Amino acid sequence: MACGADGPGEEPNRSYMDPSQQQLFSAGSRVGQYLVLEKLGEGGMSEVFKAIEPTLERYVAIKIMHRANMSSPEVMANFLEEARAIAGLRHTNIVPLYSAGEEQGVPYLAMGYIEGQTLEDWIMAGRIFSIEDALWFMKQAVAALEYASRSNIIHLDVKPANFMVDAENTVMLTDFGLARKMTEIASGTRDDELQGTPAYASPEHVLQEKPDLRTDIYCLGASLFHLMTGEFPYPGETTEDVCRAHVFNPFPIETLHNHEIPPGWCNLLRKMMEKKPEERFQSYHEITAALENINHFQYGKKMLSIVETAERRALPRSEGPAESLFDLVPDDMVVQGDHLFTLQDSYEAQEVYHTLDTRWPVLHLNALAPDLRAMQKGSPEDLRSLIEALLLVPSYKETLEVLSTFMANASDARPQSDAEKIELVGMERSRNIALTAISLYRPWQGERALNWHGLWQHQIYTGLLSEFIIDMLGLPATGMEYLCGLVHDIGKLVLAELYPAKTIGVWMHAYEQNLPLTQVEQQYFGVDHAQLGQEWLQRHKFQRTVRYLVAFHEDPENCYQALMESNKLHLISSMISSGNEDEINFMAHIIYCANVLAKELGLGYSGNPQLDQIPWIEQPMTQMIFEAREKEITLEEFAEFFMVTCRNLPDLPITQLAHASEAQKRLHEKEVRDSKAKK
Repeated sequence: MACGADGPGEEPNRSYMDPSQQQLFSAGSRVGQYLVLEKLGEGGMSEVFKAIEPTLERYVAIKIMHRANMSSPEVMANFLEEARAIAGLRHTNIVPLYSAGEEQGVPYLAMGYIEGQTLEDWIMAGRIFSIEDALWFMKQAVAALEYASRSNIIHLDVKPANFMVDAENTVMLTDFGLARKMTEIASGTRDDELQGTPAYASPEHVLQEKPDLRTDIYCLGASLFHLMTGEFPYPGETTEDVCRAHVFNPFPIETLHNHEIPPGWCNLLRKMMEKKPEERFQSYHEITAALENINHFQYGKKMLSIVETAERRALPRSEGPAESLFDLVPDDMVVQGDHLFTLQDSYEAQEVYHTLDTRWPVLHLNALAPDLRAMQKGSPEDLRSLIEALLLVPSYKETLEVLSTFMANASDARPQSDAEKIELVGMERSRNIALTAISLYRPWQGERALNWHGLWQHQIYTGLLSEFIIDMLGLPATGMEYLCGLVHDIGKLVLAELYPAKTIGVWMHAYEQNLPLTQVEQQYFGVDHAQLGQEWLQRHKFQRTVRYLVAFHEDPENCYQALMESNKLHLISSMISSGNEDEINFMAHIIYCANVLAKELGLGYSGNPQLDQIPWIEQPMTQMIFEAREKEITLEEFAEFFMVTCRNLPDLPITQLAHASEAQKRLHEKEVRDSKAKK
């Protein structure tokens, strides 16, 4: 496409009729069997008139070629090509062609007359698409273009000016003046210069590469971008600037963010407007599928360059793709590309702790503390209050339902009532799950919310599996196992609130290189999540047991030594808590064991990709804990339950409360409440 000095929204680069030339047709003129009523407009190749067909008493739009263009074989060919292109098209969303002919030696087309406006008229009037408008438009535009492509036609000038909206709110595609047959392009019989409108032109238009239906998809995306924002995707002072931008400039995601376009629509537009045709949607059926799931449609550049390895990795069984860190990274961050998470600078530990001090009064994560602390008091609720919670606590009933079903299948029990289900799950366990749901419902994420449902699923199951291990082996329970599993990775959430993009970068680097997460955290933060988790718990005055188990859940072998050193420093407290160290040390090993098992079973994702190459049941830690059993149970029975039965553990509905979209709702609700309170 020639890139001259015309503005970005100008008509395709065509020769205009000499204004001095006498106009052949005007109101009252005859064109074939039609009577011209008025002139509607003109472009570089033709004039358009409103006319009436007296015999059928219907209005038509007459498109008449400028006489000056008749000397151009190329223009004549394009005009006739349009006639051939739309002659066989019969679709609700395409303006129909009634007839073609010549009048006074000048070719004309008679098409359906649409009483309405073009979408360019909407833009000029300042009307910007709402989400509902966008869906209404796209369904009809895609239907028209999909039908045309099935009929061997690509339009090649898709833009708002070529969509009419009639009185019935039907969108109709018009102006096939630049259309081509796909078979002719593929065979090479049509290789003349591509033309189009610069503001919506594809890279193929600019680079003069072979077009196909994906070319129309790009132009449709550029049109939708303009209709949803009121701005061209690539504005420029000259046509050349605009053309270059379509080929070389990054996708203008910031413009979409400035207009608060939802993530699913941002992803749709980005995929439609990829520079390379092979990276766009490959068919209109794919676009239709995306529109049907537009609120959750995900698309982004591949962020991870994963090192291939034969080693076992800790992979979640049911989260998103690795490219988005198993759905951790929200859509609006994914579409910005991996440059957002580049690891350049590193911090010293004192810098991180200073940031924590500064942010502490406004740290959103602190909203979790009261509900989590309540789990360590050892005061289970009565059955009535738990049944009431089924109705009041979001996702609690569904979570109890799936857990009781799992336990029923494992034990051949058949609970019917809510009370029976709670008793099967366990009163204290049911209470803790209710408190977990309540805590996750609070506005505990900051403005840069992430999809933490995978991490919470991992943490919850670490707590539950530690309880299962103790129950199955008949070991003494402290009542703190679930809580310790639940908060063992709380330091990851602290880091993420302080440094969201960098935390993602650290997780990405650990996964790409298959490195221990704590090692990468130490490299870039000077501190790891276990240390920060202990600090957070200390500031919230959690019990000593919880603090130590979180601090040493990655290396329980060092827990006992740390306890002894702490007792030497705090002699009085060590006398009071005498004998508690062995219990804490043993629990540290239980939590470690459950943590590894949760990763091996793929229950959520912890951010640490490393997995012991020896199966869990054969690992020394597992063997040591099994040898401490106080129940009569064989290793085979133990392995059968944890390595086979527990693979059927369900995804927990309450973890969806940790999704970014849910977090944003909670934050908005809190802002509304705070605003009302001030009034």
